[in-house]
Amino acid sequence: SRVGPRGVVLANNGQAVGHVLGRPTVSMVGPTFSSVLWDEQTVRATVQRFHVAAIVISVPPPDRTDDADDIPSPFVRQLAQGTGPAWLKLEHRSDSMLIYVPESATNQ
Repeated sequence: SRVGPRGVVLANNGQAVGHVLGRPTVSMVGPTFSSVLWDEQTVRATVQRFHVAAIVISVPPPDRTDDADDIPSPFVRQLAQGTGPAWLKLEHRSDSMLIYVPESATNQ
């Protein structure tokens, strides 16, 4: 409901999230397939560039916590642990997923 019919999602498991939600999704691709460093600056720039309405962080199972393609950076690891910067509001948390809303999306 947060994203709406035309909203954009940013996700560390973008292919699956985009498929399930049927929404445009930017995927935070891991280092095996991309040279992009998903630090806070890059995530924030991506949010602004694509007008991202929600960031979905899939938490890998305990036996895959060191997979850099699941958690592609230290910043994404912080998000997966529930620690985000002030410009992101943690809106939902479960054992397998966290959803953050950028401050720009909360003002729309």
